[in-house]
Amino acid sequence: MAAPKRGQILNAALGLFEAKGYGGTAVPEIAQAAGVAVGTIYRYFPTKEALVRALLADCQTRFEADVLAPVPPTATPRATFRLYWRRMAQFARSFPVAYRFLDLHDHAAYRDPSAAPQGEALTAALRDLVARGRREGAMKALDPTLVMALLRGALAGLARHASPDGVLPPARVEEMEDCLWNAVAARG
Repeated sequence: MAAPKRGQILNAALGLFEAKGYGGTAVPEIAQAAGVAVGTIYRYFPTKEALVRALLADCQTRFEADVLAPVPPTATPRATFRLYWRRMAQFARSFPVAYRFLDLHDHAAYRDPSAAPQGEALTAALRDLVARGRREGAMKALDPTLVMALLRGALAGLARHASPDGVLPPARVEEMEDCLWNAVAARG
């Protein structure tokens, strides 16, 4: 039964870190929210920093798994771009707390310096997309990190400003997609 307790702890920490911030959340609060003893948390995570690092990795893994699910092999660069963007928006819509946590903590000082940079799989997929799009004349020759920054920044801004309740309206997601594609598409 180790995995369910670990999951309970991560879920409780996610809610509290997103609501109160990392610094504003004490380990006993996490334990209480998870329904476990404080000592149980330390069996899974030796420090609060280790807990937040594990949570960041878990959220990023889920995000990338959703966004990078298989793409039909016949998809054009435009269709692939659309699919990645809509999957990102769907993740933000389906898992708003995890998305906000990632958005707020993606650059955090407590990120594990010995771990591989997060977002590597998405960066690699965007690198492939840009290379293919360039070969086919559909996209500008761009650094894939710029494309990632464009997508992630647009999603963060849309999530913050699209509506008072933070829900991403589908029409706005589509409008933003067109704006984003226009920014990366090759001209004539």
